[in-house]
Amino acid sequence: MNQHSRWNLLPAFYALGGMLILIPAIELIITSWPAQPALLNWRFGLLGLIANSLLFPSIGLGILLLTAERSGHRGALLGLGTAGVAGCLFLITGLGTFALDVVQLRSLVAGPARVGYDAVVAKASINLLIAAVVWGWAGYLGIRAALGMKSMERASKASNPPLRPRKAAQTVG
Repeated sequence: MNQHSRWNLLPAFYALGGMLILIPAIELIITSWPAQPALLNWRFGLLGLIANSLLFPSIGLGILLLTAERSGHRGALLGLGTAGVAGCLFLITGLGTFALDVVQLRSLVAGPARVGYDAVVAKASINLLIAAVVWGWAGYLGIRAALGMKSMERASKASNPPLRPRKAAQTVG
């Protein structure tokens, strides 16, 4: 593949990665609107929806990170890495909130329904935990790659100083 066609595909991969993140986010907002964070059932349902919708955004983040890294877009890589770490922190916070809501809500679930409730809670908790680890790890690697690009640029500049015209030799006459 020549350099020209490689650059033609970059916008498509950025769009694909962005789409895989934005469409589930928009669907999540529409599904959970209006926001009612004071309601226990709403928070529990929202975190369950988030846990079930993490696959495509995770793939999208991976596509965006890979595209930025392969194309040498250090700023995009740094921003995406930071977003990955922030997403990890958001998911860990969500997991903590989810755990507190689970404890409160479990007392309201009737005996026979507890088996299903426990299965749903376990699945959502595992999804949130795995996604938090993956997003944090991907974010860390993205930031590390961006910083590595910067140090490689510095090393390249140090080993290849800019060319300066030589002064003409003076002749003694």
